[in-house]
Amino acid sequence: MNIDLKVEAPVLDRNNVRLLSYNLFLRGLVKNVRDDWKDERLRAYVQMVDDFDIICNQEVFDFFNRSRKEQLITHCLKAGFLYYACSPSAPLFSEYCVSGGLITFSRFPIVESDFKSYRYGVLSDQISYKGVLYCKIDVQGAKLHVFQTHTQASYFGTSVEDFKITFECRLEQLRMIRRYIEEKTKNAHPHDLIILCGDINVNGSKTNRKGQSYRELVKEKVNFYFYFLLYLQPEFKSALDEYDREYQLLIEILSNNQQDQLTDVMRVSNDGHSPVTFGDSYLDADGKEQPVDRELVKHEDYCTHQSLDYIFEIKRAFNVELEKNLIESGLSSAETVEQKQSQEKVGKNEQKRLSIDIKQSRVDKFMFDTHFAVKQCSDHYGVSTVLQLV
Repeated sequence: MNIDLKVEAPVLDRNNVRLLSYNLFLRGLVKNVRDDWKDERLRAYVQMVDDFDIICNQEVFDFFNRSRKEQLITHCLKAGFLYYACSPSAPLFSEYCVSGGLITFSRFPIVESDFKSYRYGVLSDQISYKGVLYCKIDVQGAKLHVFQTHTQASYFGTSVEDFKITFECRLEQLRMIRRYIEEKTKNAHPHDLIILCGDINVNGSKTNRKGQSYRELVKEKVNFYFYFLLYLQPEFKSALDEYDREYQLLIEILSNNQQDQLTDVMRVSNDGHSPVTFGDSYLDADGKEQPVDRELVKHEDYCTHQSLDYIFEIKRAFNVELEKNLIESGLSSAETVEQKQSQEKVGKNEQKRLSIDIKQSRVDKFMFDTHFAVKQCSDHYGVSTVLQLV
């Protein structure tokens, strides 16, 4: 864990705080296509961070990538992000080779931080020490609980077992996220804002092109008779059906079956549709669909319009009920009678809180035109929202 608390943060005279979640796609020796253009993309990205106040980055791994990670941290410190926390390096003598790749930067003090590792990962993900990075941030007196993560990736192919284990592993990780949020926010003040963000790897798109393409892939790779038998296997058909409703499972798990109030910020801000953050496309002059990026995104993910990156607001059920009861009794949230009497003496309420301005949420594409080949800073888009201090 790495937190910078040595420098006093400047007093920021602002009521709007912009929070970004962005998978930076900075992996060590691994590359997708010809070249991941890591240095070029990082140089472009760090010139675009000034618009943000809190940044949650994923896939900033340290294995054969430490210098880039240090460059990112150094630039953000110079840009005024005086506080940061990183997911820890892989434990020595463990099965892991790389860290979880998470970094949270903040212009405001990080007063508490913690990391909870996942129980396991599968296939390529099993070498990464993945988990959830938690930061409690003091935003000019208002408290913000930020959880960020990068869950198990899906590995599509003709192997039913590989398809099933990635899906099941991710569901287990989502359940762990929920338990961890409960643990860290069990004493949260009703005014505290709780956010979960990151690359969740659950496709929220209502038209699941990736799921459809996987079914077609299986058909192409095997003969029809074998496919027919494979599709009729209860386990395989069940896995496909579960994958198609994974977004619904995500909401059920994170909200504890609707006990907590869970808001999918990006979906609500986009008229009820999860925005594309991976595998985007455009129509060329002939009206033919083309992938926005061919340098970083694999061919099988072209034009799949996946929605993998999220910002969730979570209102714990006990705080919602407490706030309701206090308001009905004539007290503002979490005030005791003594607090109210004290505040009446001074003539004002000093309690501050943050609320999300849904209308100012957006997809941040991080495009640049200074390189001959690569045009975007990552294979993903970022997602951001504005937190209003009230």
